[in-house]
Amino acid sequence: MKKLLTTTTASHSLAPPGARRLLRVRSGAYAGRLVALLHTAPHELYIAWADPPHEVWSTPQLAVDDLADQGIDALMTDAGDIQIIYTEWASNFIKTVGMVFAEGTWSAGTPVVVCNAGLATGPTIARDSSGAMWAAFVILDGPFRYLHVKRSIDDGATWGSGPADEGTVLTSGVSQVDAKLLAGANATYLVYTQLNTELVMRSYETGGSTWSEAYVVVSDPVVDEHFDAAVSPGGMLGIVYDSGDLRYREFNGVNWSTIAVIDADGGSYPQLRFEGEVPVVFYLREFASNQRLLTYSHRRTGEFSPPETVDPQTGVFDAVVLYNQSSASYANLTSEAADAAPADVVHPDSSALVAHPGDAVYLGRDKRFRLVCVDLGTAGSGGATAASYFDGSQWRSFTPVTGNCELNASTQLVVLFQDDDDLPDDWQRTTVNGQLRYWVRLVVISEFATPPVGSRITAVGDVQAVQVGR
Repeated sequence: MKKLLTTTTASHSLAPPGARRLLRVRSGAYAGRLVALLHTAPHELYIAWADPPHEVWSTPQLAVDDLADQGIDALMTDAGDIQIIYTEWASNFIKTVGMVFAEGTWSAGTPVVVCNAGLATGPTIARDSSGAMWAAFVILDGPFRYLHVKRSIDDGATWGSGPADEGTVLTSGVSQVDAKLLAGANATYLVYTQLNTELVMRSYETGGSTWSEAYVVVSDPVVDEHFDAAVSPGGMLGIVYDSGDLRYREFNGVNWSTIAVIDADGGSYPQLRFEGEVPVVFYLREFASNQRLLTYSHRRTGEFSPPETVDPQTGVFDAVVLYNQSSASYANLTSEAADAAPADVVHPDSSALVAHPGDAVYLGRDKRFRLVCVDLGTAGSGGATAASYFDGSQWRSFTPVTGNCELNASTQLVVLFQDDDDLPDDWQRTTVNGQLRYWVRLVVISEFATPPVGSRITAVGDVQAVQVGR
């Protein structure tokens, strides 16, 4: 089920990859409710929620209105209260705001300054098993970044000895730091990258007095913000990261495992979730330029499974058929539309994708779909197409959300329907060129001065970021 919750003008609406923006109520009358944190505009953060099966979402409610256009993080307590940590846009200081859960709704409290000791970014937050909360953030000093951490023992009312307290500094001045805090049963973990070459872990035992020495989990020429970490119910710390290929390593409290390769082709925005003690990794897999597939892999056996696509509506088309009006003939270009070879998606009678009124592109899948991505070797000019689907008795015209596909740009992403609620109820399978599928037809309604030549046509979009419910 895909549901449009909001649009956004923010630059970092789901950043960073390790942040928590989709939270789940764990117990009580509202167990299973999902809460989404929506960065809708540069300075505004809203929340919206839905109860199982998560098809109907609440009207978004304002939570923060002084947010910098940067990443945030959040946590949810066992009682359903939410703590959000963020950078304030006017001062670039770190703040938290608590949202109390009562009678099925959340109410925002007064924001609290965590640290005003310098310009800061990259906040992350966790709550340990004793109830203490931890905040980590990066203070900027010219080209240098310093990773700081502070604790609150009064539910976020004060942090350390107050805003001027800069907390514990865990790194020397480096050019790059990205961090994530997370809590286990007996310790709080801080996982961070530095210098884009190291992935590091420190821990603080619950009831302890100091952070452990830094342990270099990975040393690699390329390790950046595309990592995530999670703790299993049994206390296993798992870390997934991209360094050209997508990799996983875990820590059982005593020993570190060897490194496992999940996907040799790599993956951006990895998200790690444990189902019991089984690690499941979601990530964005590069399919082609400006095309990414939401993909997952799990380790239910001794090895991670081969990557699988999460969304059955996305991928290559099961059928791509071109129709030439002059010769009244169909041509099956399914394989050519899926591969990377340039300028090979053409009808043999016209040497073009389409050219004249009545020519058509038929795009078919076994499941209904929402978008089309068209790569052209030669962009068309002067012509126009109209879109339609088969409603069980006739081809019914419609206007895609992004407008008609004019085939006049080297790459065109055409959003046919906004979300699953927008898919036509009367869209039916029909047979085209001997193939029974769900089809969308793009038919030429005015002559092309320059006929387009196709290179690749898929149902793969340009997914920028992903968040998985925790």
